[in-house]
Amino acid sequence: MGLQLQKDDQTTHIFLPSKEVAVEVDGGEQVVQGSWRTRVEDGEEKNNTIRYDIQGEDQDPVPVSWSFNSDNQLQAVIPAEANHGEASDAFAFAGQIVLDDRNDLTYVLLDGEGNPTGMNVTIYGTLAFNADNSKLLVDLAGDGGTAEILGAHGFQSLEADRNNIADFRGSDLLRFRAFTHNTLESLGFSVPIEARIDFVGDWMIENGALTFTGKAKRSEDGHDVVLGLAGKFKAVSGGFAYFADEDGTQLALQINGQHQWNAGNATWDFGLGFGDTRIEANLSGQVVRDLGENRRLTLTGSASFLREEGEAAEGEEAEAQTTFEVELEVKYEMGEDGHLTFTAQVSGAGEDRSYDLGLEGRYVFRSGVLSFQIKYQDSEEDETFSVQLEFRGNRANLESALKLVLGEDQVNIELSFTLRVRLVDGTVVKDFPEFE
Repeated sequence: MGLQLQKDDQTTHIFLPSKEVAVEVDGGEQVVQGSWRTRVEDGEEKNNTIRYDIQGEDQDPVPVSWSFNSDNQLQAVIPAEANHGEASDAFAFAGQIVLDDRNDLTYVLLDGEGNPTGMNVTIYGTLAFNADNSKLLVDLAGDGGTAEILGAHGFQSLEADRNNIADFRGSDLLRFRAFTHNTLESLGFSVPIEARIDFVGDWMIENGALTFTGKAKRSEDGHDVVLGLAGKFKAVSGGFAYFADEDGTQLALQINGQHQWNAGNATWDFGLGFGDTRIEANLSGQVVRDLGENRRLTLTGSASFLREEGEAAEGEEAEAQTTFEVELEVKYEMGEDGHLTFTAQVSGAGEDRSYDLGLEGRYVFRSGVLSFQIKYQDSEEDETFSVQLEFRGNRANLESALKLVLGEDQVNIELSFTLRVRLVDGTVVKDFPEFE
C-alpha cells in the first residue's frame, strides 16, 4: 500500500512508506524501480512536492496536499491536475511528528512494529497556534492550505520549561504535546506515539501580544520561528501566567520570570522566561493586606510597558505600549539590621521558592504606629500603600522595631519621624530621619 500516482501513459507509480517507488505492471504486480523524497536539496525551492526517480532517471516533481487525520497521522493526496484528472485516494503514513533541528516539521516513518525505519517526510510551511492553543497549524508552503495537528490536552497542550541543551541557542523551551495513533501490524490495535515538538528560543512581548521566538538549533541553514499566542497574560509571582482566552479564565501555561523594583529608573523590571528578556514598566494598583502572623501582601494592579529603550527621548514622555495585569503574592519581614525585606512567594514543582522584590519606600512613625510606605513609582502621590509594622499598645515590640530602623540604643516613642529607604546599586541606603 502507498500513495498512488496515475500517469498519462496509464501506468501507476506508487510511493511506498519505505521511500521506494513501485511501478504497477501487468497483472497488478508492483515492482520497485526508484525512490522518492520530500526534503529539498541545494538550489531547490522549499515546496511540498514529491521528487522521485524511476530506474535512476529523475521524474517531474509531484505536488502533494498534506494534512493530518483524526489520529494525527500524516496523510497525502495527489491533486486531480497532477493525477490524470482525478484526485488520488488519501493515504495515511504510520509515523511520529518531530520538529527537526532546522525548525522544519518532520514526520518519522515507522514500520509495522512501530520502530523508525530511518526514513522521514519533511513538510514545509509556517507554524502557528490556533486561538486556544489546542492545535499547531502548518500554513503549507505554496498553495497547499493548512494542516492541523491536534494537541493532547486541549488549550493546555503547551508547556514552558528551561532549555538545558548546551549547543542549542535560546534559554527557554516551549513544548507542544501531541500524539499520533498508529495501528501496528504486530499488535492489531492503535498505539499512541508522542510527538517531539520542542521550540528552543526566548519569550518576548511584541505589539501587545506574547510571542516565542524559536531559534534554529545547531543547523546553519535553519530559520527562526516566531510563534504568537493570542490569549491574555499577566505577571504573577514567579513569572507570567498565560490564558488561552481573552477573558483570562483558561490558564494554559506559566512562564518563569522574576519581577523587581528598579530603583535607578523608578520603574519595574518584569523578567520573562529564563533568558535576558526584561520589560520595563510603570506599575499602578493597590495592596491587599494580610496583617496576621503570616505578614502577607498581595500587590495587584496593572503595568504599562514602556518603549524598548526604557526611557523617553529628551523632552518627551515615555510611551506606554502595552498594559498587562499584575498580581504578586508577597511576604515581608524585618531583619536584624532593620532592613524590611519584601519577597515574592512562588509555589511550583512541589516546592516553594522566593526572590527579593527590592521594594523601597519610607518608614513613617506617627501616633505610636510604625508603618512602611511602599514606593511604586517616582512621584509623591504614588507612595500611598503602607504596611503597618507595629500596633498601638505593643510597646516592647514597637521599641525593638524603632531601634532597628533608627539604629539607636534608645528611642522616644513619643517622637514622630519619616525615614526614606532607597536602593543604590542593589544596596539598601537610609537617609537621616526627619523628625516632626
